[in-house]
Parts: sequence; structure tokens; C-alpha cells
Amino acid sequence: MSAIHILDQTTVDKIAAGEVVERPASVVKELTENAIDAGASRITIEIREGGISMIRITDNGRGIAPEDVRLAFLRHATSKLKSVEELRSIASLGFRGEALSSVAAVSRVELITKQEDDAAASRYVIEGGKEKLLEEVGAPDGTTIVVRDLFYNTPARAKFLKTPSTEGAHVGAFVEQLALSRPDIGFSYLVNGSTRLATTGNGSLKDALYHIYGRNVTEELLPVDYFEGPVHMTGFIAKPSIARGNRNFENYFINGRYVKSRIVSLGIESGFGNKLMQRQYPFTCLSIQVDGDKVDVNVHPTKMDVRFSDEKSVLNAVMHGVQRVLQYQEMILRTSLNPPEKPLPKERKTKYDSPAPFEREYLREQGAASAAPAAAGSASRRESRLPGERPAPAQSGGSKEDTVPGESAASPLPGKGSRLPAEGAAAVPFPHPAEADSRRASGPPASEASAAEKSPVSETPSASDISQSSGKTSAAADGRLSAEPSASQDAAPADTAAPGGKVREKYEQQSFLPPFLSPEAAPLRRIIGCAFNTYWIVEFGDKLYMIDQHAAHEKVLYCRFMREYENSAVSSQQLSPPLIISLSAEERALIEAYAEAFASCGFEIESFGGNEYKISAVPYSLSALGSRTLFTELLDHLETTTDAKKLGIYVLKVATEACKAAVKGGDRLSLPEAKALIDELFSCDDPYHCPHGRPTIITLTERDLEKRFRRIV
Repeated sequence: MSAIHILDQTTVDKIAAGEVVERPASVVKELTENAIDAGASRITIEIREGGISMIRITDNGRGIAPEDVRLAFLRHATSKLKSVEELRSIASLGFRGEALSSVAAVSRVELITKQEDDAAASRYVIEGGKEKLLEEVGAPDGTTIVVRDLFYNTPARAKFLKTPSTEGAHVGAFVEQLALSRPDIGFSYLVNGSTRLATTGNGSLKDALYHIYGRNVTEELLPVDYFEGPVHMTGFIAKPSIARGNRNFENYFINGRYVKSRIVSLGIESGFGNKLMQRQYPFTCLSIQVDGDKVDVNVHPTKMDVRFSDEKSVLNAVMHGVQRVLQYQEMILRTSLNPPEKPLPKERKTKYDSPAPFEREYLREQGAASAAPAAAGSASRRESRLPGERPAPAQSGGSKEDTVPGESAASPLPGKGSRLPAEGAAAVPFPHPAEADSRRASGPPASEASAAEKSPVSETPSASDISQSSGKTSAAADGRLSAEPSASQDAAPADTAAPGGKVREKYEQQSFLPPFLSPEAAPLRRIIGCAFNTYWIVEFGDKLYMIDQHAAHEKVLYCRFMREYENSAVSSQQLSPPLIISLSAEERALIEAYAEAFASCGFEIESFGGNEYKISAVPYSLSALGSRTLFTELLDHLETTTDAKKLGIYVLKVATEACKAAVKGGDRLSLPEAKALIDELFSCDDPYHCPHGRPTIITLTERDLEKRFRRIV
């Protein structure tokens, strides 16, 4: 057995540095937190090669007194804490007194610092924990600390560092978090001499978010300001449309300290609930103030974790604050058509040496309007032709007014490269605009009127025409598209179906329209069709709303189930014979702690001796999922609250059951059924998302259509 001996100071310092300094980002964290604690209002962070070769932190804080420069690099030397009692209400970011000593033990450090009343600044150089130089120099007020060659004397640690780009990304992520936690401080972040981030320090959190995440995120932010018990939460959360596939965008700060907390993350995600799809996480930036005696920040050397004395109160406060903000927000997903293709350059259009076939008649009519008197006979022949009749071939020596580019004067055939209509096909006239106006005013000729009666397509069908021919329309589209309910579907009321109805005239001005989901808007919502037997299209004001009937029915069924659950009207399904299950010590403790919660969910559970428990009943609505599977999944996913209404796994199972019972895409609904479904959807607390987080409604504006059709530019 080896003898016990005392480690030398160098080894002790390097071991201690291993707990605090993990990578360049750890150094930046410790030094910038010291700058903030020193009262700095401007902090500049500069790195080279990801921070491995050089890190420079400059601030305009209070600085360090000359006599304290050496003491600052000793272990457990700090100006922020004097006794253990002060730990209960510690307000500074750093307090252990290990940062400078740990950094100096594994790198080459140069410190230049000056207080306001000092005549000169102090320059201190320390390498590998050994002092090299202490002198007076000229410098402005504040502190500049330069760290070079990180882990130069500990190659075993240096080989675990990643590439400079990866290490730089970690530093950049921390600087962004720091800028969000203190918007009242101006931060500048430089990488290899190039500025990557610069905040104004004007105290506006939204401005800081704009500098970091850009306009798209900033436009979707919702302000938060919520009190509950010992918790005060402020900041912003983003609408569910700004969701991410991981928790990296869940930014929150406990008493100004950036941390990661399972309790806070759970509260945020529970507040969003089913407004997000599975494996999607929200964007947040929240400052959470908690009474100092109810939070322990002295849990980990890097201070990235905290512990709450009352976790339930913190979780509920965060969850309720998020829910309250989202409760009354309209979250209809805005969509737009694909941007129109760029028009062809003008010079490319000149390559066509003949007009399209359908333009020829129009060009001839244009030529007739400006014909010379010598062509009067030719013009009279043109006027005597019936619409759609092709002109007779020009005679030798006749006028050339009938000639179109690409055709010879002796032939009426199209120009080179053109195609003739199929044999027996009817000619398509392209009348002069004046002639077309007169024809619309006087009605079509008898021959055209009879043809129109036989034609199955009308240029401007009325609402009654659509309802009468809807069955044919659906059949022609193989049952995938119906302009209006067919056969079993009833026609819409005339006053709401017709664009000029009295109800719509009342709200002609868009500014006077009530909210889309409000009961007052019900007479103004006009169902104009169903696409692919799945998406109901509703016209309201200058917008089109498309509603997914499957997602909408899921949400309606889910709300029905949850109303029964909230009113303690959940029915149970008795099991015969009862289910006997063996549980571990941890699972038995969960059963006892959550006994009331399981009872409220519809379970009947009792001890059966030893490690066995007997389950006599399960929730009726979830009985199809399998009793043993359902119960074990509930045990595996129990949350940190004993409130039965907050059991997240139960809500998930209810949503799954609702999905199984909902109508599917492609199922045909009559117009009254669709209207009833839409009205009940709009009465739900959150009609914008199905229980799995998918959108139920999307919208498209009239302006989007006009831009797509190039009616506006």
C-alpha cells in the first residue's frame, strides 16, 4: 500500500483548473463574468484560432487595486464573498475565487488593470501559475486580460480540444447568451480580427435579440411579464412557428445567470403544451428572478446548474406564465404562394418570327382599323365574316393589309414553325376589344348561345351553377377536388355564398371586420369549397383560410376528452381479471407519491403484498392502448408535480386516442358537417394546433394571389 503524501502546489492548481477550465469557452465565461461583476458597461471579447492561441477580454469596470493584483491569482481569493452566510443571497456571477488561479495554471496570462483614482495601471504577467513580471504602465481605466497558449503545459488536456472553428463556435454561443442576459451592457465579439457581434447596450432585450437572431425571429416574439409566488419572469417567447429540433434556443437566466435547468425547461415546454409537434422545442429568452434563499447556485464549479428549494412552485410559475401569454394570441400560420418566375428578358422575345396562332385574327382586326382607303374592299370583306371564320386568300395584285408577319400574301397558312389546328377542330376567335365589349352588351349570337348551352364549362358560373354541377365537377376530378359540396352536401345559404350578400355589405371596410374566430364573424365566414376531400377553404375579408379536417377533428375530440377530465368525469374500465404487476422500490415510491394523481386519471391501484400491485381499472378512453403498456409508460414519464391534471403522458395518450377516432383526410363531409366542425374547432382554447402540434389552419391573403397573378408588382 502506497504512503499518503501531500500534492505539490503545481499539481493541485492543474487539478483545480481541470474542474473549471474545460475549453476556451470556459475561460471566456469566467473572465467576462468577472468583468460584469466589476461594473463594466462595455466589454470586448477577442479570440484567435478558436481561443486556443489567444483570448483577450477588455472592460471599463472598476479595475483592481495595485496591492491586490497578486492576491487575485491565488486560489479562493475573492472580493465578492466574506462568509458562508452571504451564499444565501449571493448576487454576483462569480464568488469561488478559482477563475484567475485556474486559468493562470494552464496558460500564459497578462493582466493590465487600473482603477479610476490610480495614477498608473498595473501590468502583471504569470505563466503556468508562476509570476514573471509586475510593473506600472499607462492604460485607461478598467481591465484587460490576455490569455495565450491554453493548455500549453498540459498536453493531455490540449489533445482533447476540438478544431478552432468548433471551439470558436462554443465561445460565440456563450457570448450570445451573455449579451441576452445583460442587454444593458454593450458587447463586442471579434474572431481573428473580424467583428462577429456588436450590441448597443441600450437595455433593450428585443434589440439584442435582433442583433443575434435577426428579423424573422424578432417579428414573432411575444412579451412576458408574470408574477407568481417567489418567481418574477420577464422576457420574450416566440410563437410556435419559430420552433427548433433541440433545446439550444431555450434561453433562460436565473437571477441573471445563464444556466440549464430541467425544471425550467419542463415548465416552458408544458406551457407550450400541444402547440408544438413532438420533438420540437420553443424559442424563449426569459429572465427569471427567484428569492435568493430559495435557489442554490453553489452546485457545480462552472455554476451552470442550480437547485431550487421548491421545484414545484418554480415549475408552475414558469408554465403558467407561458400559458398566459399564448392563451389569447392568434397563431394562424401564414403561407404564401411560390414567388413568380422572372419574366423573360425583352431581347429574348424577338427571336419569335411569327405570332402565336390565336393572335393572328386579332392582328388582322388591328390592321383593319388602320387600313388605307385603297383596302376598303378588303376591309368590307373582313367585316362581313362571321367571328372565327378565317379570311379568304389574298388575290394577286391585292392589298397587303391582310398579311401577318410570318405569312405570305398569297397564303393564309401560319408562318414557319407554327402548327395548324387539328382537322375538324373549331377555330378559336380572338376578337377586337371593342367588338368583345359590344358582344358582351348585346349577348352572343344565336349560334354561340346554343353552343354555350351545350358547353359544360361557363366562364363566370354563379353560386347556383356551382351547386348544380358540383357532382360533375367532383367526378371530373376523380373525387379529389370539389368546388362545393356535392350530392349529399347541401348548398351554402344565398346571402353568405353570394359575394354581394347583405351581411358582407355591412362589413365592406376591412378595418371593421371582427376577428376571424369570434362568434360575430360566423355569418361572414363563407365556405367556398373543399380541396382533395381534406382541406376546407373559407373566405373571410381579404383572406382565404384552409382548414385540415383531420387535424380539426383531432382537436375537437381532444378538447371533449379533456373537458371530461378537468371536470373529474373520467370513467374507468374495470379489468377482469385484475392486472398484477411487480414494481421496483423506486416505482413503488412513485405509486405512493402519485396515488391521488392516478386516481384522478381513472386508475384503481392497491397493494397486493410484497412488490406486487393490483390494477383493477384503467381510464376508459385509453383502455384500447393496453393496460400494462399504458401503466408502465405512465410510470416512466411521471413529471415533477403531483397534480393529476399536469401528467404530460396522460395528455399525450388522450391525444393519441383522439387521433384514432378522428375523420381522416379524404373522408367526405357534407357542408353542414364541415360547418359544425369548424364552429366547434373555433370554440376550443387553442384552435390553431392539433394535439400533436400540427397546424389546423393556414391562411393566404388576396395580396399574395394578386402578386402571383402579377396584378400588382
